[in-house]
Amino acid sequence: MQLLRAILILCFSYTLVFLPPAHSNEALALSMGDLIAPEIYHDPIAKVFSPDESIIIRTTVTDNNGIKNVYFFYREVNSVEFKSLRLKRELDSDIYSAKLPSVEAPGIEYYLQATDLAENSVFLGQRFSLLTIVVAPAIEVKTPKPKEVAEEKGGISKWVWIGLGALAVGAFASGGDSDNEPPPIGTGTAVITGPAP
Repeated sequence: MQLLRAILILCFSYTLVFLPPAHSNEALALSMGDLIAPEIYHDPIAKVFSPDESIIIRTTVTDNNGIKNVYFFYREVNSVEFKSLRLKRELDSDIYSAKLPSVEAPGIEYYLQATDLAENSVFLGQRFSLLTIVVAPAIEVKTPKPKEVAEEKGGISKWVWIGLGALAVGAFASGGDSDNEPPPIGTGTAVITGPAP
């Protein structure tokens, strides 16, 4: 029995000395009664994005004992339901970021929430004072129909050229004789000149 007691004391002492306790920051925060909430540093996004442009959300979050999680809550403008996206820590920094899924015009409204290891939370841009990301509407590109392209290239409709051609043929047929003499004045002959189509 004494041997068993000695082994248990030795094992317990070994774990206290050589193995760090799991979640030491969390245990420290809870044991000391951490009442200090994290701080969020985030500049509202002023850029206007295009519908196909990727948007990266980036914010700096600090706390006296450690951060448990940082969330980005967002909804489409004039929508009711919020979606959430967890921001991930960048390497060993205080910067948290995430890439948004595609966003459509006119944009989204959002707020941030950070929670520390002692479950203290702080919000930036709460539901009654939301931050916004503006997305410009997609530009509709009108492609002209083939008929419109033909009219634009020549500047004059093909029907104008057909009418002028018919008028020229009629004038040639009505005033011509075999001697190639010019027709007399007053016979209704018309001479039409213009660029070829």
